[in-house]
Amino acid sequence: MGVLATDDRAPGERVPPSDPHSGDRATFAIGRISRDILEQSTIGAIFTDREFGGGYNRIGGADANLKLNQNWRVQGQAVASSTLNTDGTYSAGPGYKVDLERSGRKFNLQSLYRDFSPGFVTEAGFVNHVDIRQENVNASYYFRPEGKFLISWGPTLQQFNIWDHRGTAIDYFVFPGLRVDMTRGTFINVHPYGYDDVRLRPVVDYTGLTRVTAYPQPFWGIEAGTSWFKQFDLNLFFVSGAGANYNPAAGRIPVIGHEDQGHLVLTFHASGRLRIDNDYLIEHLRERDTHLTAVTNHIVRSKWNWQFTRELSARVILQYTSVLSNPVISALSPTKNFNADFLITYLVHPGTAIYVGYNSNLQNLDRRLLPTPTGLLTTRNDFINDSRQFFVKVSYLFRF
Repeated sequence: MGVLATDDRAPGERVPPSDPHSGDRATFAIGRISRDILEQSTIGAIFTDREFGGGYNRIGGADANLKLNQNWRVQGQAVASSTLNTDGTYSAGPGYKVDLERSGRKFNLQSLYRDFSPGFVTEAGFVNHVDIRQENVNASYYFRPEGKFLISWGPTLQQFNIWDHRGTAIDYFVFPGLRVDMTRGTFINVHPYGYDDVRLRPVVDYTGLTRVTAYPQPFWGIEAGTSWFKQFDLNLFFVSGAGANYNPAAGRIPVIGHEDQGHLVLTFHASGRLRIDNDYLIEHLRERDTHLTAVTNHIVRSKWNWQFTRELSARVILQYTSVLSNPVISALSPTKNFNADFLITYLVHPGTAIYVGYNSNLQNLDRRLLPTPTGLLTTRNDFINDSRQFFVKVSYLFRF
């Protein structure tokens, strides 16, 4: 059993003094109960309530996690929400989720179904898309010769289908592959053909559309990784093919172009106590006819972990992000951002620890902070420090 209660002043401070809800507080109350049953199975129930300015958001439901046998497991949840907004409008609706999984040495399957009605709202949870019915399948089957070099090989499949509650198809995605696993953590998964058929609706998705419009996007991809060398691990992911510009400039509608996406991860084991994880992500989208680049997004991240002693450790995360967009065809604002995060931890044992941290953020904002249709005005190379945070956290576990 668990209860979480919160008194939040931020909503009342965020509105102007003239607002009738200025100074009001929002309260959260969350209750959860769970009971073990049978063998490695549970059933439970949850209730959440947020109150603010005479309005509320309440959700109640039940869930279960059942182990069927050594390989099969099913998880499910059914909830319903009731929401009264501060302007007097009301909405309500159910939400469902069922997940069937099989794990084994050869055949693996995850089959997921989720359903959120148009009126479903959760202010204490994380559901960013309602009015959908969605089914997902992730499956693989491996032949296992278990040789000195070749460990296993076999087909893989990622697939999902999304509809709204009027029966309109929104997205169909299929991504088959052939995976080969070798010794020393070395693998490759080749996807010679993938397909993503996105349907955009007028008004709901884009006001410039006059009918439900299909955006078929065939592509190909590859995944690979290795831990062949003791000093470092390498993993990469790359897909290339058709891609839509979902953030077109004002007055334009999305069009299909060419898109490349890549993710490279390089991990160094510098010593027994130092680990360095380096990530590079890129997304490049250009128009098919004019070959003009709509947007190029770069993310470079380096994470350093030092374990000085069993209790004392330090972590540093450095990240640079840039969004280079063409204002003629893209509504995204060109931004550059550098973030540094430092954390020192003295962990006596889980539950008893001292944390000291600092975070700083640089962004290429114009110092006049002038608004534009796509956000605040940015500069080409000038940065300002728009956020600093220093904190100390102490936690002590009492044992009875």
